[in-house]
Amino acid sequence: MKDYDGYDQRLCAFLDLLGFRAAVDRMSHDPSEFSRMRRILTTLHEHARSRKRPDGSVVFYSREMTAFSDSLVISYPINEVGCTRSLFEDIIWLFRELLTAGVVLRGGVSVGRLYHAGGVVFGDAMVRAYHLESKVADYARVVVDEEAAKAETVLALKLEPIAATVRSWNLSKNAGLLLRVDSDNCKFIDLFEQALASVPFPESGNQQLMNIRQGIMEALNRADIPKHRAKVEWLASRFNEAIEDFPEKISPIPLEDR
Repeated sequence: MKDYDGYDQRLCAFLDLLGFRAAVDRMSHDPSEFSRMRRILTTLHEHARSRKRPDGSVVFYSREMTAFSDSLVISYPINEVGCTRSLFEDIIWLFRELLTAGVVLRGGVSVGRLYHAGGVVFGDAMVRAYHLESKVADYARVVVDEEAAKAETVLALKLEPIAATVRSWNLSKNAGLLLRVDSDNCKFIDLFEQALASVPFPESGNQQLMNIRQGIMEALNRADIPKHRAKVEWLASRFNEAIEDFPEKISPIPLEDR
């Protein structure tokens, strides 16, 4: 859907790697950190170029993805049925892929005017998504603004008219939608929902959660700056909440008492 000024109306995510500056500082006395960060950023750029997720599923050809330094922008045309869930699933796949290296994401999702083609991206939607990532999200979470959340509501009503009538934004862990509401009333993407709901992945839900747990533990071990550690601890707390009702026993992540 082109605006008169050449913009599209697109759903846009701005994502950033937490702890990137600290990792760059470590490179001066730890050569292995250089190789590790190069692998991580290569993963970002591979995602930007690929038309397939790690499970082999093909993404919409209208998806655009641009990686620069430690940041990534992903967008879809808002008038495409399924674009919202596809964007959320892209973010979950990327989160899980980077977590294997002990890296966590923070981000924001908005909707609006955006030009995004051939690696070039600019527009209101990205400015708002960047604001959410840098000023609102704070912790290792991806915050979704009201307009983008409404798009997901419309999608749920279109595709699941019966189920959608009994759902709210304060979702139970296995509700099937990918948004939850935090204590500050921010809507954020539930990064553990797919594992808990047993959506097909290469490994079982239990193994997925064990892999996620290991990645968060590694991220905590690398978080040597208190401010950064607090952001990862938020993610660890959400993980501990998520596994409470999981049928197979998984040990919670130990956290320091505050």
